[in-house]
Amino acid sequence: MGINGIGRIINGAGDFGPMIFGTGERLLLPFGLQHILVALIRFTEAGGTMEVCGHDVSGALTIFQAQLSCPTTHGFSESATRFLSQGKMPAFLGGLPGAALAMYHCARPENRHKIKGLLISGVIACVVGGTTEPIEFLFLFVAPVLYLIHAVLTGLGLP
Repeated sequence: MGINGIGRIINGAGDFGPMIFGTGERLLLPFGLQHILVALIRFTEAGGTMEVCGHDVSGALTIFQAQLSCPTTHGFSESATRFLSQGKMPAFLGGLPGAALAMYHCARPENRHKIKGLLISGVIACVVGGTTEPIEFLFLFVAPVLYLIHAVLTGLGLP
């Protein structure tokens, strides 16, 4: 079983597929390997195959974009859009800024001024740009078990 096999497992897992995908993406993030999983689902048959406007289209993002450009499409494929990023928004806009606030409040009062700038810049990167690594790495190295819980909860956020 290679990378394509993992993609087939995720796509064939039904309602649990997005959770496996989201959790796997967060677990691969510290190693920089999440892009392999994301590209696999978004651009290959592992993300699904569908006929759109008379053409066979493969990949979750490719299907969604083909449906956007097809004038006869009425509604979007749930099987394709379930792997896109909309389910991560609660974690990016609420969960990780909340984790940063918790880190600030858990720091000793004499050390809060030292971490304030780091946390604020991490929250801005997360909320504005969707770059979660600064905050996630902070609590990955301090509380690895909490990071595992975060990965599962982020996976559960996908539809």
